[in-house]
Amino acid sequence: TFHLPGGGIDFNEDSQSAVVREAQEEAGCEIENLRFLGKANQFFSKTDMGPLNKLGTFYKARMTHIDPSKRIEAGHEVYWITPGDFLDSSSSDFQKWAVKKAVE
Repeated sequence: TFHLPGGGIDFNEDSQSAVVREAQEEAGCEIENLRFLGKANQFFSKTDMGPLNKLGTFYKARMTHIDPSKRIEAGHEVYWITPGDFLDSSSSDFQKWAVKKAVE
């Protein structure tokens, strides 16, 4: 399963700052020219927590630089795949919605 870079918004941080930070932490990417795509949610169930509603705020951005050595989150591997391959994967529906929106 593939996932778009992302995560929670820290205290006193806005969503744009969070996406810039998460791109750096998870993929070693510096990004700019953020364009808001929209918000989408997905309902799912976790064995230890029960039903959850995950809300995502999605942006499209231009990558200016990548340096994998600047990734600080362990346990993530970075893969570059085509939008079509992402849409054909077992990724979450709300992330697929964002990829479709980004390529429109």
